[in-house]
Amino acid sequence: MHLPDDCLFFIFEKFDSSVDRESFGLTCHRLLRCPLLKEWNLSLCTEIKLSGWESIGKYCHNLEKLHVNGCRGLCDRGLIALRNGCKRLSVVYITRCQQVSMLAITLFKIARWDVEMKLEEVMCIMPKHFF
Repeated sequence: MHLPDDCLFFIFEKFDSSVDRESFGLTCHRLLRCPLLKEWNLSLCTEIKLSGWESIGKYCHNLEKLHVNGCRGLCDRGLIALRNGCKRLSVVYITRCQQVSMLAITLFKIARWDVEMKLEEVMCIMPKHFF
């Protein structure tokens, strides 16, 4: 299953900063060639607002790992959108998200007991055979 261009554009238009748009544009180019988006590092994408998180939850159904470290725009409602929409999610790396309460993280864990919430940072993503 490919993410249609209109879905990617919908997510793209929700970014408020040019830095995040540029980062997404580089990622998006790679996404168009990949049949499934399974891991996405959005760490330090500080300008993604609620509508962007809702779009990710709505359109990224095959996402398994998500890195949201330092995403200042991620809030409790955005975490709920990810919880409800990303059904194949297995790991969320979440630190320094100041608008996400511990209650929201706890409720996420209760509703999605199958998802590991890692309070640690991963600096880079590489295929396993590099280790």
